[in-house]
Amino acid sequence: MANRSFADVQALAKEVKLIAGRVSLGTDGAPTIATVTVNGQSVPDGVGFSVGGPLDTGSTGTYYVQLDDIYSGLLFASASFHRLGTANELRGSVKSHYETGTDDADSKKVYIEFYDSATDPDLATPATGSEFTFLFVLRNSSVVF
Repeated sequence: MANRSFADVQALAKEVKLIAGRVSLGTDGAPTIATVTVNGQSVPDGVGFSVGGPLDTGSTGTYYVQLDDIYSGLLFASASFHRLGTANELRGSVKSHYETGTDDADSKKVYIEFYDSATDPDLATPATGSEFTFLFVLRNSSVVF
């Protein structure tokens, strides 16, 4: 079970949680959690996760989002690339998701791959300064519905 305070979200299923974030890409596709300014302070644009990229995964165009907490189910995952100065549009695809209810670093990773629309199915590393966003819909409880 995640040990965070969550705001209310209306859903037909019980114990649905949303994790969303914006990731900035630096040199060689190195990812960092993007920041926003709130009341004059720079804060992460998303919480409850960390990120890794091609230098961590050993694969061009492959990134991961590692969840900080354990969730009992991944109901939905989506990723979108935001082009900033690149020639071709890239398409994000969720490659695999973590093993639900398991508490080790590798099992809590959701892998995302980016493909160049001009040379699909070739993986592509987005240009420096690009960003991607993601949304995960998770189940927090192990109760069977």
